[in-house]
Amino acid sequence: MRDTGASWSYARLSPDSQIEVAHWSGLPAPGLHAHFHDELQLTLVISGARAFEVEGRVLRAAAGQLVVIPAGCPHASVTVGEADNRCVNVYLRQTACQPRHAAVLALPEGWNAVGPLRIDRLMEAVEHAVPMARPDSHAQGSALAAAVAPDARVADVARRQGMTREAFSRAFTRAMGLPPRDYRTLRRLNEARRQLRGSEPIAEIAAASGFADQSHFGRLFRRTFGTTPARYRQQMR
Repeated sequence: MRDTGASWSYARLSPDSQIEVAHWSGLPAPGLHAHFHDELQLTLVISGARAFEVEGRVLRAAAGQLVVIPAGCPHASVTVGEADNRCVNVYLRQTACQPRHAAVLALPEGWNAVGPLRIDRLMEAVEHAVPMARPDSHAQGSALAAAVAPDARVADVARRQGMTREAFSRAFTRAMGLPPRDYRTLRRLNEARRQLRGSEPIAEIAAASGFADQSHFGRLFRRTFGTTPARYRQQMR
């Protein structure tokens, strides 16, 4: 992440909502390392532009467009241009179905950037334009992900699968979009992010999530999510 001194601003959609939103306004949104979210991500571009490296291609979205990134789909955001950028990320935990792939769509007709965020209209647009699938339809990838438990050694997992470490790592990367080590780290970061919405001390969350210390956790968290653990917690309360 390019250090501009700015950061993403996170909040709940409403005080009692489980839907999370993140806002960026000002300089072009900074690039972030490859990562994924446990939730479906919808990125609304209000002004400027956004770009993502995802599924082996670059998706570009201009003002008035919507980027759809399925839950668990690795992606890296790319800094675009020099113009000021205003955008909103919405994170939705979907259980019934997920988009089969990432996509760029037009925002729904009549969309009002200053009005209330109509999640139902956004999802109608997504379901109309993007093929949907049940989460269990990606059985191979799910099985590989489950095989890499937080405390498992990749060599041991590979042996149980009847593969060499190198062959397993290649198969895992093809299926999941990330090497096993990176995938495991991001799983831990997503779980820590969920815990930050509670009241447990940040140092204890870092330790329980398997990070060497709070400083190491903080660096990885900001590199991945564009803000610090302390700031994220404060904004999500």
